[in-house]
Amino acid sequence: MKLIILLLVLFCNTWISAQTHKTTESKDFGILYLISSALEHNPSVKARRYDRLGAQSEQDAARWQYFPTPTTSYQSSDKAAAPGTDSRITTVGLKQPLWTNGRLSAGLESAQAKQKLADAALKETERDVALEVIQVCGDWQIASARARIAQDSIDKHQKLLQQIQRRAQEGLSAQSDVFLAQGRLGAVQADRISSVAAMDTALQRLMSLTGLALTAHHLQKLSLALPFHRDLIANNDLNPIESDPTLAKLESEVLLIQSEIKSNKAAMLPEVSAQLVNRHGDVSRDVTQWSIGLESRWGAGLTQLSSAKIIEQRKGAKLAEIEARKIKLKDLVQTEINNRIGYSERLKSFEQVLETSRGVVDSWNRQFLSGKKTWQDVMNSVRELSQAEIQLAETKNSLEITDWRLAVLQNGLSNLLEK
Repeated sequence: MKLIILLLVLFCNTWISAQTHKTTESKDFGILYLISSALEHNPSVKARRYDRLGAQSEQDAARWQYFPTPTTSYQSSDKAAAPGTDSRITTVGLKQPLWTNGRLSAGLESAQAKQKLADAALKETERDVALEVIQVCGDWQIASARARIAQDSIDKHQKLLQQIQRRAQEGLSAQSDVFLAQGRLGAVQADRISSVAAMDTALQRLMSLTGLALTAHHLQKLSLALPFHRDLIANNDLNPIESDPTLAKLESEVLLIQSEIKSNKAAMLPEVSAQLVNRHGDVSRDVTQWSIGLESRWGAGLTQLSSAKIIEQRKGAKLAEIEARKIKLKDLVQTEINNRIGYSERLKSFEQVLETSRGVVDSWNRQFLSGKKTWQDVMNSVRELSQAEIQLAETKNSLEITDWRLAVLQNGLSNLLEK
């Protein structure tokens, strides 16, 4: 029996593990998948979603303000107001606003503005999380490239070290050349250790962002290239203002301020309401009566006038922020476009430099053997080859990250996730 239970447990664990692995492997393990996972896992995004739900409830509450308000009261005194009457008084009533000078509509507009503000804040947080995921993916990719290049350089330096050690033993080279090769090998090994540490840091950060059990194997298959065709340079007519959640949030704050202005103006005039009251007890016995009433909501002194000035000033400041954001956003997108053009041009140059450096390494090693180049020249050529490989990898990485940033800024994250 115990054996059967043990086998069932092992089978279940294997099945669960297989399903988990299958789910991981079946996904299109690209940046969009990682972004979607991060949006579901990130606590800041969850908080903004709860804010949005709260704003929706606030709209419902604002709509209920148009309906009658029930009132009830109960009083009990030690003595009746007159002999033979009840000392307990029960009052039940309904109060219906008839004219509020726009206060109720201002309250509804305020709730709707808060809804838009919550939506924009959510999209802003999602955008920031997405950009962070993209950047961390880029950090891992470049660290991985540097580690790979460093390992290749280590292999080359080890061969050169063995070569110069043999020559030194034969008396063909000085011992200082051996020391130089050993020093260069140690430096490259240190570079690889640093790159591997950067890979681990990026991997841990990406796991924290997405909530996924990622490994280096997953990220090795990850491509930073955009998964869809898009000419970012020729597409300058795309308007980033239309998809910017930060700008939408500022505009929602203006709507919220406008509702405050409307509510403040409404408070300067009395409101009209109808009230139905049923009173039982005391000398009145049982009485039902209708009434029409006026009610003011004035503050102390000239509070409403002062408040109106303050709100108008806040609106002016917020409108200025909107204009500043538009300018900053256009400058940001243009800067990214200019960077992309620069990266594209540099990429072609570094490809040529890399091809030249590979030829120089082989040529200078041969010339060293024939006495035309020094050992330091040979070592420098190997280092320059690694530097050219790193420059090419970094430029390619920066180009791809810029493509993603432009795609998010110009198209909007929600449009990308729908692709």
